[in-house]
Amino acid sequence: MRKFIIVIFLLYPIFFNSCANQLPPSGGEDDIIPPTVERIKPLPNTVNFPGNKIEIEFDEYVDRRSLRESLFISPKPKGELEYNWSGKSVEIVFDEGLEKNRTYVFTIGTGLKDLRGGNAITQPISFAISTGATIDNGKIRGAVYDFSVSETSSDKYKNLIICAYLKNKEINPEKDLPDFVTQVNQEGTYSFSNLPEGEFRLFAINDNDKNFLFDKNFDDISIPSGDILIKDSLFINDVNFLMSFSQNYFVQNFYSFISKDGVPLGGVFSQFQSLKSQLTKDSSGLLYSSLKNYEQDFPPELTSFFYFPSNDLSKIYITENIKYSDTVSKKDYPLSYKWLNDSILEIRARQLANPGSIVKVKIDFRTEGKQVNSTFILTISEQRKMGKIEIRNQYDSLNLICVILNKNNIYHYNVENLRGIANYTFDNLPQSEYRIFSFEDKNSNEIFDRGSYYPFIPSERFYLSEKPINTKGGWSGEVYIRLSAVLLGQ
Repeated sequence: MRKFIIVIFLLYPIFFNSCANQLPPSGGEDDIIPPTVERIKPLPNTVNFPGNKIEIEFDEYVDRRSLRESLFISPKPKGELEYNWSGKSVEIVFDEGLEKNRTYVFTIGTGLKDLRGGNAITQPISFAISTGATIDNGKIRGAVYDFSVSETSSDKYKNLIICAYLKNKEINPEKDLPDFVTQVNQEGTYSFSNLPEGEFRLFAINDNDKNFLFDKNFDDISIPSGDILIKDSLFINDVNFLMSFSQNYFVQNFYSFISKDGVPLGGVFSQFQSLKSQLTKDSSGLLYSSLKNYEQDFPPELTSFFYFPSNDLSKIYITENIKYSDTVSKKDYPLSYKWLNDSILEIRARQLANPGSIVKVKIDFRTEGKQVNSTFILTISEQRKMGKIEIRNQYDSLNLICVILNKNNIYHYNVENLRGIANYTFDNLPQSEYRIFSFEDKNSNEIFDRGSYYPFIPSERFYLSEKPINTKGGWSGEVYIRLSAVLLGQ
């Protein structure tokens, strides 16, 4: 699993009026190094703390406003905070003091930057103190998978937060502020530490308006697979979340926007438009296809999708007038047809096309008066250019759906139900980057159910391979499925 940073944010950021005209020191070389903390008073993990202030000293001058906006304390102290600056040090005073027998966690988020170069810290800084004899020690960690932006983007997880709520009432993340918040770091992992005992519910929110609430008009949300019980110093691992997928990693393919279950992220219409943008439109405007003429290294399964925006033809007529044939033998391939709805057709070959062969796809609806007469030439990948990925499944007693995703073409995917299968091989894979996505299909609908945030319905447990798997000719790789944690209610 990826490295993680223990971070807990305050329920609310504390804002004060900025000091006027804070200026960086002049002269010297360009500053390209972010600030670090030199000293904290009282020391981290101090117990029986009687005071009403803390002091933080940095190794250089920091932007004072950036500290105020990135400082989070959990739980939120009563009253206001007072910031007293002296050079590189700041004294933070709690005008109403701190509650007795409480653990407080202080976090400086990645918004903190130095004054001279504007260099922001790359990982949050966190420490805890307690006004009682002990420090709460409950821990939760996990990962957030979000491919809605470039994987190389430095601010990929900039607005992603994990909100934790003590389950002492009905929770609606649109209206209820969380009891604890943690930031997702640049590696996509998160961690809570110093949590009190109790039952928690978590949500991952892409908090674009930065108000710690889920706004369905601006934000994305991911629902957990259950609630979490923190007891003693229990450490809960692999509480993972799945955010939106980019077009290259669209795991649900067409199912997401035709499903009426759960909460489709990004909206049904926008998901469909993303898919539609990658389809080829014929000159008549009556047919969209996932095929591209003279496409190379096509998979031998011949998986293809067709979308008919205004379909008044019978399904039987359509399937009878779409032909796949070998250009050498002139024989038609036997096909299987699956209508995903009244307008979308999925076609797969009943037998694999020969490696290196050329397949002609002919679509002709002219006998019904439609100006649809399209031809596509596809070159099947050569055997020497194909590899395989072997799946190791420790959950063979579960109804586990396994999907292999091709980064270079979202329509070249395969799905298998691995119930009762401990080892499975995805074979005949053209050279590309692949990811493995698996989920426990508890309701047997063959769709990954993301759940509902209110009223609460848990999502299904899932696994997503951490890194792309690059296949090459004759290459064989292994993937071990590891589902997210078993939580309460499962």
